[in-house]
Amino acid sequence: MAFWGKQKKTDNNPQNNQPLRRPDINDVFTPRGDVKKYSGMYINRNNLESSFQNYLHGNFHIVISGESGYGKSWLYEKILHDLKDKGTHTYEIINLTRFPNHRLEKVFEITYNGPVLNTEQTSTEGSSGVKIALTGLEASGGVKIATTKELEHPEPQYLNFLLKKINPNPNPNKKTVMVFDDFDARLSDNSAEQATANAMFIRDFLYIIRGVTETYPDHNVRLVIICTMDAKKKLVAEIAKQSDANHLNNRLRFLEPVSYFNRNEVEEFVIRGFVEKLGVNLDNIVRMLWVNHIYDTTLGVPQAMHEYCLHLAYLCQGNNWHITQQLSETSFLPSADKAWHDDNTLLQNAKALLRPIIRNRRANKHRVLYTLSQIQNEEFERQEVVEKVRYYFRRQFNTPSTIDGQIQNFLDEFLEGDNPILKKDADSYSFANAYYKIWLRLALRLDHGEAGNEIKLNW
Repeated sequence: MAFWGKQKKTDNNPQNNQPLRRPDINDVFTPRGDVKKYSGMYINRNNLESSFQNYLHGNFHIVISGESGYGKSWLYEKILHDLKDKGTHTYEIINLTRFPNHRLEKVFEITYNGPVLNTEQTSTEGSSGVKIALTGLEASGGVKIATTKELEHPEPQYLNFLLKKINPNPNPNKKTVMVFDDFDARLSDNSAEQATANAMFIRDFLYIIRGVTETYPDHNVRLVIICTMDAKKKLVAEIAKQSDANHLNNRLRFLEPVSYFNRNEVEEFVIRGFVEKLGVNLDNIVRMLWVNHIYDTTLGVPQAMHEYCLHLAYLCQGNNWHITQQLSETSFLPSADKAWHDDNTLLQNAKALLRPIIRNRRANKHRVLYTLSQIQNEEFERQEVVEKVRYYFRRQFNTPSTIDGQIQNFLDEFLEGDNPILKKDADSYSFANAYYKIWLRLALRLDHGEAGNEIKLNW
């Protein structure tokens, strides 16, 4: 029986007159937990799940994109585990974080405990004594690099041997899914020196996609690539350079990006974790107070929600699970804010980058940063920033003729450097790291004075 269904309320139902047997808090709020073990905290993403399953049942390879911590891994693991239970699919996960500097052939060799092609094997196509490697592999020790012409008709030896390793007993009624998680691990270096190697690595995957789709469809293998938005752009750009780009695009499907949870999903998360799992008695006022605070503070980023609620739960446990509106407003939520802020490495990195700008208070830059943090949407355009700056700081930005240019200069500046605060796609901006925005929301408050609104640091 699949374990993804809604959990029954038994001993953790506050209405039962039985002693509560609460689980360990770390088994409820698990920022990097295994979804198979902590399945009760999975929040459904119905549209993404439906699209993913439809593509898997078709003849497509799939790309799942989204920023780190948004729940990409839990999404695909949940679906693939369900399909495995039904007997329609098997799957294998290769996390490329383990292989940051390896060529793809070496990744397979390590994963499958031995060379995927014996160096003594000879080609059945007449290229006697030659080992066929993936495109892009450096030539060494007599290894031949596949040419563009050869890639149009993939060499049978390599792919056949590889696919037998992946799926030794092909079954027409059961697909094997190969998941390449953290695709970015091999593409994180954006230097000019690494650009060629990055492109070659992507071509390795395209080579396999061609082979498993056209040459060996009977193996019933599908590829799933998990990546951030930046890696997705590199993949799309490299596909566009291929002579068979249209054919590749017909074989690939890109899921809508995995993004933040909305407020309703955050509420479901709070109910699932605190009420159903931990048996906490939250009245409607306190529940909505928590939901709104957690949503506004964490932005609905799944990893951040788990991290924050872990601290909140420990605070509640320390007070014997006695929770009121007053305690929530004066103690639990402010203390959870500070505990999470001080404990979290990503927030401390954000602090190191952003706090000097806030304290410097040069030329309204700190006010623009505060304004950016208050925009709820993940992406925003310059005009929205201008309008919100005027709303929050109309007295400080009192020269309409210069405000547009000043804000544009700040936005351009935030895009620069080795550690940019923002990134840009066409006319839309977004934070380069969601934790930058989260830190600004946690650490800053707006004080209302006679001279206008002023920004204060909480810590």
